Amino acid sequence: MKGIGTIGIRGRITLFYLTLLLLSLGVSGVFYQRIYSAVIQEKVSSASLETLESVSSNVRSLFLLANNYSKLVVANPTVRDLLKSRKGYENVLGMQQVSMFMESIMSSFVEVSSIYIVDNGENRFFKDKYKGHFLSFNSSRQSQWWSRAAKEKGGSYLILNGGDAFSTAVSENFISHIRVINDIDNQSPIGAVIINISESLFEKAVADISKHYDTEILILDERNNNIFMDKEISSYNIEDLLEEAGENKTRTMHQKNEGKLYTYLSMDDYGWKIISIIPYVEVTRESRIFLLVSSLVLIVISILIFVGSVLITRMFTRPVNHLVDVMADVGKGRFHRADFQTPIDEFNRLRDGYNYMIEEIESLLDRAVREEKTKRRVEMKALQAQIKPHFLYNTFDSISSLALLGRTQEVYKMVTALGNYYRTSLSKGKEIISLEEEVEMVRNYLEILKVRYGDLFSVSIEIDPELLNTKVLKLMLQPFIENALYHGIKPKGEPGEICITAHREGDRIKIEVIDDGIGMGEEQIAQLTGSFESASTSHGFGLRGTVKRLQLYYGCNDIFSLISEKAKGTVVTLKIPGDGYCDEKK
Repeated sequence: MKGIGTIGIRGRITLFYLTLLLLSLGVSGVFYQRIYSAVIQEKVSSASLETLESVSSNVRSLFLLANNYSKLVVANPTVRDLLKSRKGYENVLGMQQVSMFMESIMSSFVEVSSIYIVDNGENRFFKDKYKGHFLSFNSSRQSQWWSRAAKEKGGSYLILNGGDAFSTAVSENFISHIRVINDIDNQSPIGAVIINISESLFEKAVADISKHYDTEILILDERNNNIFMDKEISSYNIEDLLEEAGENKTRTMHQKNEGKLYTYLSMDDYGWKIISIIPYVEVTRESRIFLLVSSLVLIVISILIFVGSVLITRMFTRPVNHLVDVMADVGKGRFHRADFQTPIDEFNRLRDGYNYMIEEIESLLDRAVREEKTKRRVEMKALQAQIKPHFLYNTFDSISSLALLGRTQEVYKMVTALGNYYRTSLSKGKEIISLEEEVEMVRNYLEILKVRYGDLFSVSIEIDPELLNTKVLKLMLQPFIENALYHGIKPKGEPGEICITAHREGDRIKIEVIDDGIGMGEEQIAQLTGSFESASTSHGFGLRGTVKRLQLYYGCNDIFSLISEKAKGTVVTLKIPGDGYCDEKK
């Protein structure tokens, strides 16, 4: 069994992710309940507070409307005249106008259950939707509700069920909006107006609010009296909540033993409190759903972690394996760049470093090849420099012989051919010319030799027309033709023939120079061909120099072959690459 130290990268990563998976599942199981409870309670508390603020906003809007109607009553001149008159009941017309005015208010503000207007004495004027609401006239100016209204100095206040203004108990709660009416002239109180708003106002304020989690709403006045409630609620919990809240505007209290969540909001301008009560059953219902979803999520996460471990393993091992493969090829002489892309920066830098190393190696090899090529070109230039004087010496030797013999016409002809020859051979300094130009030089060269040797030899040239534009090394044929004449036909002592052919053979161009001269034996052939590799540039002209020059330029040693037999002639074959270079030189 393998130890941990012998486990590969793939095994280590898989083991790491399995450990991570087990730890994550364990931690999730331990801390799930605490984390979820805090999150869900915060969410419910926030939703409850938003509900309470919406209820508070609606209640304020309705009370603002009641306050505006109260100001209309105070500003009504008929109302003021009726209150200033000590015999208000005798002013029938004024009473009718005031009555119609109060009816219009109640029609516009349907939540108003009754309106009472009283003077400083015993007079009262009212409209009441319900029977049984009667003001207590036992010295109204000495009552608490009147004293408090007077302290507001023209302002208004709210009180549950009119405070002590009504003598008869009522079955339904209402809110009284009370304001003193002052004389415009001396600002002394001449009466008061009470607008009673029914409990339905709060039902409307609450009904217009979207409540979550089966929320119950409770509204308390400044004395913590119940103004409105959805259901009967234990006052013990409310008292605890208010005690904990203290001076805070908001407060949330969790009573898990009773399965309730209480949220409190204070309406500072009225001294009222709005409380929401949410059963924990609603909270736990969402908890159960969340538990199910969480379980499914954990399962999915487990699968994803397992898949992730496989993907991460591949992410690590694939670039490593790729690097190993390309590094193995280096030992075989094949320099391949590492070609992979990974999100892991360290592997990308390793790849770039390896590729830079390969580029440097290739650059060094290319530099070595270029240096070798430069060396070969230098050698080729030296060999070529030897070849040109060799031909020139032979030609001038022929011209001088003709001149001594007085054959001026032939001298002229030879000099003209020599000029044409060099015009083509110079070719503006180019070393590479077309095969057609090379053949033209051969023709001029043969014309020179014809002048000197007359009918000693005949020449036939057969070149494939498709090869005429092929680029070849300049002056590659002349030395072989010269060798065929001087060492093949001339020693024969009788006329001979030289044949030059060129055609394509595979990926090479096969050029042959054939003569029917004296030929050579095997010993001579071995001596001649064996000297190509060993002969230095200072020991050979003509044939050896040309072969060496061709080998250097085309980069291959099998470019030349020679077949000869005594008394039958010699065949010199050149096989030059059709695209310019041998495979090994590419």
